[in-house]
Amino acid sequence: MQFRLGHTPENQYLKRTRRADSARCPACGDKEEIVEHFMLRCPAYAHERWALTEKAKKLRKPMEMEILLGNLEMTREVAKFIRATN
Repeated sequence: MQFRLGHTPENQYLKRTRRADSARCPACGDKEEIVEHFMLRCPAYAHERWALTEKAKKLRKPMEMEILLGNLEMTREVAKFIRATN
């Protein structure tokens, strides 16, 4: 639910709540670490993202936030991705 609401321990949210000095992605240096960047684009997590991509392909679903966070069949892979990326 936190990921769907955008209330996650990512720097964009932490900066907004004054718990971080910068919204930059600590993994790749992108200007803003948001849920979509973390889940879909951050090059530092490409290896960890592979399983998500494969599961989406198997389900014939696009790699989009609505699918990752709204499709129950993706829940386990999303949880594994989050754990793998710390």
